[in-house]
Amino acid sequence: MQLCLKQPKVVFPKMSGNRAPISNPGKADAELIERCRKGDGDAWDALFDKYYPVAARFVFQLSADFCHEDTEEICQETFLAVVRNLGSFQGKSSFQTWLLRIAANKAMDFR
Repeated sequence: MQLCLKQPKVVFPKMSGNRAPISNPGKADAELIERCRKGDGDAWDALFDKYYPVAARFVFQLSADFCHEDTEEICQETFLAVVRNLGSFQGKSSFQTWLLRIAANKAMDFR
């Protein structure tokens, strides 16, 4: 594990008040995941853009010992596992729940 000398900086995305509400985010995720399974690069970009900040905040909060670089490395390992294992995601939980379980496992492996 790296020694972090300065306070890590976590950037939280700004929420816009003029966003249109998604009526069924689970359905939107299912459609996005299906496109990813078909090899759609834009879908992978959208999935990453949507969930990377979620995973980074989650991982950073798991341990006071994780610096920014640790969080980045764990998130990279997490999304690599998502790419490799998306075919095993059955939809019995939300995608976010599945993703965060992978992130928690990668964080435990990192320690």
